[in-house]
Amino acid sequence: MSMFSKQTKSQTHLDKGVKLRKEGQLDAALAELQQALDLDPNLPRTLYQTGLARQQKKDFDEAIACYQKLIEQQPENGAAHLQIGRVLVEQNRHREALDAYRKALEFQPNQPARFHIERGDLLIQLDLDKEEAIAAYNRAIKLDSNLPLSIYKKLGDALIQSGKNEEAVVAYRTALELNPNLPANIRNMLMDALNQTGKIEEVIAAYHKALELNPNLPVNIRKKLEDALELSGLLQEVIADKAPESSALVNKAYLTSWSFGNKEEERQRFQKQVLMMLENPTPIYIQFGFAKTPFRNFLNLDISAGLLDKVKIPHDMHNRIFIYPWLDGPLPIPSNCIDFAFSEDMFEHLNQKQQFLFLAEVLRVLKPGCFHRINTPCIAASMAAHSDFSRGFEGVYQEEWDRWHHVNVPTRNLVDEMGSIVGYRHVLFNSRNGSVSGIGFIEYRPGNDRDDITGNIYADLMK
Repeated sequence: MSMFSKQTKSQTHLDKGVKLRKEGQLDAALAELQQALDLDPNLPRTLYQTGLARQQKKDFDEAIACYQKLIEQQPENGAAHLQIGRVLVEQNRHREALDAYRKALEFQPNQPARFHIERGDLLIQLDLDKEEAIAAYNRAIKLDSNLPLSIYKKLGDALIQSGKNEEAVVAYRTALELNPNLPANIRNMLMDALNQTGKIEEVIAAYHKALELNPNLPVNIRKKLEDALELSGLLQEVIADKAPESSALVNKAYLTSWSFGNKEEERQRFQKQVLMMLENPTPIYIQFGFAKTPFRNFLNLDISAGLLDKVKIPHDMHNRIFIYPWLDGPLPIPSNCIDFAFSEDMFEHLNQKQQFLFLAEVLRVLKPGCFHRINTPCIAASMAAHSDFSRGFEGVYQEEWDRWHHVNVPTRNLVDEMGSIVGYRHVLFNSRNGSVSGIGFIEYRPGNDRDDITGNIYADLMK
């Protein structure tokens, strides 16, 4: 067969393979592409299309092999490096992916805008160079003026994290000027950025604009701004629609309830953080129900961020705090992957069903030999200290439930039995800050309302 005839047949199989791949017929596409490779093993476009088909089939190692063979022929083929980056992201090999994106955009800086965005997203996700992420988003905007307006939120968020509040204001405002009816979270972020710059007149203007567009603005949005204004002594001026000539809002370099996404976004953010830590690897400690005391060396979960508005948690803790209803379903992380679990004054707020779900799910994700630490009030100690059962109904200390909103307060025996039922190997009782786990953390409870020794149960449950 002549060289010309081979090339013609190879091209025919390649064209068929591309068409079938785009139609989703991946096995048939790969068969055609293989015939094209048999006729011309080193045709760059065939290698690239075979890599794409393998990638679509989730045959990630084979896809990478195709792209690498192409790179051997064309070391500066940016498209091949980009696809390797995308495959590595699918495999949760984020740092390797970042290197592949860097090479791709170094060789071909005018790649489509979406690739610059993906690189910026990776940098933010890995909590790496924010300046590089900002540059990536700006490059994307320069390459394509018709990008979804969410790019300006990404840019604004990155600028906020870098302390560039003035530039963040510009990013959020650009999005709102292009489409004033964007979702409320963009305008919320604008107000957050303005808060941090201390430009009270502009904060008020943004707030009134938000109300103009949506008179039924959520209560939490109104309250956040009103709280900040009240702390600055400016609430009455705002209510009276009289902006003062000059003033400064409370520094907003701290996390608030506005700092977090919806429940699915938070769930995915938590999952990505755990997978990234597993890749390093880094020890994973999780605090469930952190309320007002998240730990810096833990991943901290809670179902509500409301209490964060009352305490000063630095913004750099954002990648350690996740807000979503984590007890509504399984944790989105692998089994046997975490090194320690902790909860303090949380267990008693669960009903019996939830307590078993919680114990079982922590047991699933905990590594063998590691500990689940529970610090919870003891109902036996509470009743002994405050009840007079001889008085019947009237003698029962009901504040244990009514004042503290407790649901199912256990005894030591109950914690021991539940742990054994669920399958923990040992349940060890000790004292406040006396965990046998060897993990460094502080137990803040109980407070003055209970005896420090008998008032709470301090239990280490070993898998």
